[in-house]
This record gives sequence, C-alpha cells and structure tokens, in this order.
Amino acid sequence: MSQRYNSIGITQSSLSVRESTLSQSISANTSAVSRIMDADFAKEQAESVRLQILQQTATSALAQANFSPQSVLGFLG
Repeated sequence: MSQRYNSIGITQSSLSVRESTLSQSISANTSAVSRIMDADFAKEQAESVRLQILQQTATSALAQANFSPQSVLGFLG
C-alpha cells in the first residue's frame, strides 16, 4: 500500500511539473501571437496612411489640371 502511495505521489509531482511547464509555454505563445498581431496591425495602418496620401495627391493634381484650362480661358475671354 505504501508503495502505491509513493507511486501516486511521484506521478502527481511529475504532472504538476508538466502542468507548470505547459502553462509557461502557453503564456509565452500567447504573448508571441499578440506581438505578431500588433505588428501586422501597425503595418496595415501605415499602408492605409500611405494610400490616403496618394489619394489626396491625385485629387490635388486633378484639381490643378481642372483649374489650369479655366484660368487660360479667363485670360482669353
């Protein structure tokens, strides 16, 4: 009977160590996933800002292109 208790105690101790190791691993993996998602979000946000700037530049260029013929007609007219 004593041998069974010892065996159960050893098994329980081993399982506790494994549980602790797995908990630390899960925590590390969760942190890594969070950092990856944050990095991707920052990258996408930077790309969005870049595209907004390009759109504003194109809109300004079109506005200038539309203004130029009108100003020439104003000088002529």
